[in-house]
Amino acid sequence: IPIDRIDRDTLRRRIMAVSQDAVFLPDGSTVRETHDPFRAADEAECRSVLEQVGLLAVVRERGGTEADFTADSLSQGQRQLFRLARAVLRRRAKSRNGTDGGVLLLDEVSSSVDRATDLAMQDMIRRELGGYT
Repeated sequence: IPIDRIDRDTLRRRIMAVSQDAVFLPDGSTVRETHDPFRAADEAECRSVLEQVGLLAVVRERGGTEADFTADSLSQGQRQLFRLARAVLRRRAKSRNGTDGGVLLLDEVSSSVDRATDLAMQDMIRRELGGYT
């Protein structure tokens, strides 16, 4: 099926991307707003996913999920982990709404992390995003 025959809203719902250079909300937005811009998850789930990617301690050190967030306050590797956490939250929200699955685009998602973090990210992608093509 040619992609131009598919409704754009359907494409947006079915494609999830984790980019090396993802866009963050403007400085001054909170960690929570940046992590879950549509408030699809509760606070406990946001913290749980941040913990899974190893960022909860970093977030707590900087004042918690309601503290102001700037992408520059994270290393490049931490930004990639943050993007992965955001994708996991989005997938969980889609699953709750019965719209799980689709196409997952990973753009050098682990290019700025060490080997151990890369392996952990791959494991999380398999566990949390395995239903995507």
